[in-house]
Amino acid sequence: MNIMDMKDNPENDNFGSYHALLIAFKTMKERCQQLQTRLAAVEEENLCLRLECGNDRSTAIVKVNSNDKAVIQTLQEKVENLKKQKSQLTHHVFMVAAENRHLWNRLIRLSKANKSLEMHFTKISDTLKQHPSTQPFDIMSHSFCNIPSPIKQETNKCILGIDNGDKEQSLEEISLKLINSIMLEKSDLEQQYAEVNIKCSFLRH
Repeated sequence: MNIMDMKDNPENDNFGSYHALLIAFKTMKERCQQLQTRLAAVEEENLCLRLECGNDRSTAIVKVNSNDKAVIQTLQEKVENLKKQKSQLTHHVFMVAAENRHLWNRLIRLSKANKSLEMHFTKISDTLKQHPSTQPFDIMSHSFCNIPSPIKQETNKCILGIDNGDKEQSLEEISLKLINSIMLEKSDLEQQYAEVNIKCSFLRH
């Protein structure tokens, strides 16, 4: 059969067209299957990416939460330490304030005692200048009626010494002993006064 016979036979034309359509359909089917396979692979890959992304987000959230918990715990510990320090400082301030009040009260008492000693010393000096040396007992009874106890004790010792036979001791010697006792008491009070001043200055700073 030559080419002219094939062109003139319509059955051959139909068979050729059917064969061409069959090949085209088969090709399209294969392409469709390839596309489906590729689509399934893409979907599987997409699902894997979503799962991985979700895991990363969950991990990130967990890490952030863990970090937040650690930071909160650290801050709470710092707050507790600061509360303890505040309590200790408050207690220390109360103790210092109480000691300060005690020192101020002692300072006031020492100041009053020092002033009283100075007044008595002045009275003794004035009395000794105004009275003759033949009146020792009148002078002592007049000048030392309000003198503090340590000085009164020294005065009594001097009087007892005279009563026991020590009458040869002159009024000047007795006065010197009394003045010496007063000066010693005054020096001791001034030393205590200076110590209290130093402590008060230290507490103010």
